[in-house]
Amino acid sequence: MSILKLRSPAVQPLLSDEEWQDIGCQLKLSERELDILRYLIKDEKELTIAHRIGISFHTVHTHLHRLYEKLGVNSRVDVIVLVFREYITHARQERFNPCNPEHSPSDRAAA
Repeated sequence: MSILKLRSPAVQPLLSDEEWQDIGCQLKLSERELDILRYLIKDEKELTIAHRIGISFHTVHTHLHRLYEKLGVNSRVDVIVLVFREYITHARQERFNPCNPEHSPSDRAAA
């Protein structure tokens, strides 16, 4: 084992798979759009995303533009800022999530 592997800290995922699914549900994203969003948040480029999920660059580009339309933004930076500001910073807070049947308004009021 190399010394670099011993010294590098374990990278914690930004959000759990469940939290990403909740964000995808709230934004009404398709599974593929959510996949692309997750890579976009990691600052992956379209060609890299295409290679990682096994689709063409053109298809990634199409999904990316649909994502822009759904979110009402015009760029990758706008997507990242919106998702961090509105979803990721709040994803771990206890709040009502209409996409998750385990959370209800009465649960929130009781907390």
